[in-house]
Amino acid sequence: MTETALVKSLADIERDKEVKTLAERAIDIGGQGSTLAITDDESLAKAGEIRLEAQRIIKALDARRKFFVDPHNQFVKLINNFFAKPADAATAGWRSLGDKMVKYSNEVDA
Repeated sequence: MTETALVKSLADIERDKEVKTLAERAIDIGGQGSTLAITDDESLAKAGEIRLEAQRIIKALDARRKFFVDPHNQFVKLINNFFAKPADAATAGWRSLGDKMVKYSNEVDA
């Protein structure tokens, strides 16, 4: 099972050491990508290395985001499921009555 964390504020995320490290690396990679000029094979190879590192950071950031978001998503799903049952029952009743009303109107008009 995947490890998750239930956060109560953004401060919980901001204090997270892994998030801080990844954010710093991401900002550094962004800067490197913006400033690196590709002028020869050596700089082309360096660009490839930076892109690979950027890809790893993006994946790690997304995993860390899910670490914080998943418990909240699970709770939202529970709430949605709770409200779906009575809403579905009311919708079924609404449709059934609508069908009966149309049928009755058609019979009266015939």
